[in-house]
Amino acid sequence: MRSTQTALAEGPASKRDRFQRCFLEDDFREGLQAFMDERAPVFRQRELGDTRQGSAHGA
Repeated sequence: MRSTQTALAEGPASKRDRFQRCFLEDDFREGLQAFMDERAPVFRQRELGDTRQGSAHGA
């Protein structure tokens, strides 16, 4: 079985785990905070655990 073809019972759990991981991303938190602050977000396009400095969107 290929990794993309999971058992029916495993699918929802896998989707839930990936969705929850979004909340840990720096860009997700920046987007949410920018929305609450009513300002444009400054995304750094970094992945979870990436410590490199990214460039701001549009800079």
